[in-house]
This record gives sequence, C-alpha cells and structure tokens, in this order.
Amino acid sequence: MSMISRLSEHIHSVPYIDVSDLQDYSVNTNIAKLSGIKKLIESCFILISGTSPTSTTGDSVSGSNNNTSTTSNNNNNNNKVIQYTASSVMLPPMDHEYNGHIMSLDGDKCSLLSLATSKWTSIQDVIKRPYNYVPTSVVYARGDVYVFGGPDAPNTYSRFSLAEKQCYDDDIFGIIGCTFASACFDGNRLIYLVGGNHQGHKSDRVDCFNIDTQQFSSVGTLPHGLAFPCIYYHNNAIIVVGGEKAGGGGGGSHTEVLLFNVRTHVTDVLIKDISISQYDFSCFDGEDNIYVHAKDGFMRYTLSTKQPTKLSRCPTYGQLRQMVYDRSVGIICLGGKGNNYRYTTQDDHWTRLNDDDPVANRTWYGACLIRD
Repeated sequence: MSMISRLSEHIHSVPYIDVSDLQDYSVNTNIAKLSGIKKLIESCFILISGTSPTSTTGDSVSGSNNNTSTTSNNNNNNNKVIQYTASSVMLPPMDHEYNGHIMSLDGDKCSLLSLATSKWTSIQDVIKRPYNYVPTSVVYARGDVYVFGGPDAPNTYSRFSLAEKQCYDDDIFGIIGCTFASACFDGNRLIYLVGGNHQGHKSDRVDCFNIDTQQFSSVGTLPHGLAFPCIYYHNNAIIVVGGEKAGGGGGGSHTEVLLFNVRTHVTDVLIKDISISQYDFSCFDGEDNIYVHAKDGFMRYTLSTKQPTKLSRCPTYGQLRQMVYDRSVGIICLGGKGNNYRYTTQDDHWTRLNDDDPVANRTWYGACLIRD
C-alpha cells in the first residue's frame, strides 16, 4: 500500500503535459522498402550459414566479378574455400502479384500485360505526373517500377510500388535531369542512366541511382551524346544500342553498338555499323544476342561473333514500339490493340497475341518486364 501511495503522490506532484496541447502526426511506412530490407537481412543469414554458396577446394578463388568474395574454412583442415557470387544468393520473390507481367505507360495511362494469360490490367488514379515520351526511361528493380525524367518533369523521378500500388515522386538531385534518358538495372542495387536531352543538347553522361539509398551519382561519359538509346546491363558493362546522336538538324541515327565498362569507365565499339534508325527499337536476350526491330526488317546481332542474321519480319511496325525479351515466352512487341505480337526464337515465328489491349497505339510508350 505504501508503494501505491507514493505513486499517487508522484502523479499529482509531477506536471504532466496537457493533452490538449498535443498535435496530430501521421507516419507513412514504406512497406516495400521494409520488405526489401527484410530480404537483404535474410540473404545475409544465408551467406553466414553457407547453405547457398557453391564450394570449391584450393588455396584461393579467382574471378573477374567484383561481386565475388572468398572466405576460408579450415575447420576440417581441407582448405575448403566457399565462393559467394551475386547469383548464388537467391532472394525470396518480391511481395506483389505482378511477376511475369509487362508494365506499359504513357501520359496518365498505366496498364500491365500478363505473359501467362495475355490479359491486360489497367491501373487507375495512381499516377501523379504525366509520363509522356519516356520510351527508354522505365525500369523494374526489386518490387518497384522507376520512371526517370520526361519532358513534363525532367528533374523528377517516380517510384511505383507494386506491393502498395502507390506512386511516389521525388527530385533528381546530384546529377542533371534529362528528357529521353535511358535506364537499366544491374540486378543488385544500381540503376544506370545513360544519355538524354538536357537544355537542347544531347547528353553523354553515364550516371547511376542506388535504390537502397535513393541517391544519384555520376559514373562516367560516353564518347558522344545520345538520346533514347536502348541500354542493357551485362557482365559489369552497359550495352548501348541505337538512339539519336548529336548533330545538325536534331541529330541522326546512332548505328554503333557500344560497351561501357562500369568499372574502368572505358567505352568500346562492339559492332561498328548496324541497320537501325534512331526510331527503331531493340531488345537483349541477356546472353549474346541483340534483336533489332527496324522499319526495313527484323535482325539479330550476335555480340561474340559480330555477325548479323536476318529473321522473319514482324507483321507490324511503329516508331519506338517496345520489344521486351523474356526467357519464358520469347520476344513481345507492343504496338497496341490488334498489333501486339510474340516472337519465338526457336522457330523464327511471329504470332499475334489474343489479348484485350485497351490502348489503340502504344508508339513511344515506356515499358519494362517485371520478372523476379
């Protein structure tokens, strides 16, 4: 009883805050970001436990990949070496329902195509700014779709959370904001941004965006400025295909395939001259082949041999119509209602999709594959 009495005296003697003076506050929780952090922590435990990595024997492990590290385990005196690579740690799938979809957007229109069912889903009342003319500025990375710049907001980037079905806009800070920039994801934490138009000039910049810190930084430069090239990340390098180069009269077609090394910042010319205009689109199979959908035909360029191969022509063509490569289904070419096609690389054949596309023409639309 004495303890209760002392507590009562304390309550009456101490001047607590008047609740009438308190103000309302709201806390917005980024569920997608928390889920991503959780998965990164889980991957750390996988690395510690050593259940996922591949093992080799020997005194050392050599490799050219910066994502490779080694650790020795001499508990059994067998000089066992465990090699960790980015691909050896399998993260759980992202917490959303759109794995195996293609997102396509322009203006205030946003829709997703299921590669399994060929059905479209429209997303309404989510986009906060117009996404006009962003054909190469859209990229998927770990549960989010990012859109960088655009004519209406060159200094803004957007993050669309697939789990929350919400869109968040923020300023591009630390690098120049551009229209017609190109984006690709390294599969880990960096989105690379290449080229674009800035104040009437084509940019030669190569920058990056860290999706964990949401910070931008400069990486290097290309030999010349480019707008809306198709770019792909592969083996610590960025493959640059097509686009519009700087020059008189608004520029011209960039017909080289470039390789920018993200470690050395050196640019090499992989293929000197390919049949492509600045308004043609391409896709990459993630291994060795670039597919180019040009007005005068459909071509495959093999990077290791630098050899072109003429393929079956797509039944439809339009300026900067998206082509998306997926290992499971092949190549999807998006032209709009009645003009969406699938190409199978095994038999060199185009098939029109039996879909329900709500958009008549998808020329100049931005798009990305959502595949975890």
